[in-house]
Amino acid sequence: MSWWQTLVVALTTYTITKIIDSILGIIKEKRDFKKSRREKIFTEIEDLKNEVGRYYETATRWRPFDQKLDIYTEQFSKEFDLIGRYNKYPEIAKFARQVIHHCKLVAQDEKEKANVPESKELLHQKFSEFIIACNKFVDNIA
Repeated sequence: MSWWQTLVVALTTYTITKIIDSILGIIKEKRDFKKSRREKIFTEIEDLKNEVGRYYETATRWRPFDQKLDIYTEQFSKEFDLIGRYNKYPEIAKFARQVIHHCKLVAQDEKEKANVPESKELLHQKFSEFIIACNKFVDNIA
């Protein structure tokens, strides 16, 4: 084989190797992007579950309404910011809204001292539905 044939073979091999490396790099970047996106969504859903869990825990605590009034006031003033950040997940945001709405109903019933056990039972149902919806959503992105 002459020197120029060896050169052509070497350059062809080098070019093919670089093309394959580029293709594999692009595939890896896409995979890493999808993985990081899934992790971000998972973290956001877990944060929402924690926040809504705080609302739920406040509402289901067996303390007098007067002792929880400051906590209710603080939490309910932030509800629009909380749900607004998660409207990109409409199904989960819907269930979160229902839980917070029922937390408000529990607070109202505690204030009026009427139907508190029934309200708390309904709130427990809504919170369970919310957790199930979050878990299904997370399972679907995994």
